[in-house]
Amino acid sequence: MVGRLAGKRAIITGAGSGIGAATASLFATEGAYVLLADQNGDAAGELAARINEAGGRAVACTTDVAREQAVVAMVAQARTDLGGIDILVNNAGIGGGGNALNATDESIDRVLGVNVKGPLFCCKHVLPDMLSQGGGAIVNVASISSTCGIPGQAVYGPAKGAIWLFTRQLAVEYAARGVRINSVAPGTIETPMIGGPIAAAN
Repeated sequence: MVGRLAGKRAIITGAGSGIGAATASLFATEGAYVLLADQNGDAAGELAARINEAGGRAVACTTDVAREQAVVAMVAQARTDLGGIDILVNNAGIGGGGNALNATDESIDRVLGVNVKGPLFCCKHVLPDMLSQGGGAIVNVASISSTCGIPGQAVYGPAKGAIWLFTRQLAVEYAARGVRINSVAPGTIETPMIGGPIAAAN
């Protein structure tokens, strides 16, 4: 089915590779005008170019979702380039962080910064647009780690668990005002972020 997102304007974070890139490509195929946000601006730009060459519409944005001012700039670009925001996909995330014995202050801050503060900042600055126009849709990418314990994920798992509960909280607060908010919890998928461990295990 092509065209299910015709006329929709979407921000997708972490769109330079993996799940984010696949999501961006599908959205564009379905007719959405997409802003591809990623800390790796070159990767986002290359994907945007491929989408445009294939007849879709995409622009790239270099951002670090853990920094609020970077998110503010990203949202401002979306307003200018896309003409508005109908959909937000909070996909940007990083793994690691360590276990309860070896996690460091730096690793904890970085994982929580990207995986928890990032979606919160993005929602904080996109929701006003959606509320003012009477609706929108937000998808937060959590993880199977948000509902079960996995060895070595004492930082990553709770961070994704926070996104699962954050989604429930926002859904209750804004459903009556036309904003649909859901989360998805992927299992292990061979992406650049975790492809190494999967390859090594095999």
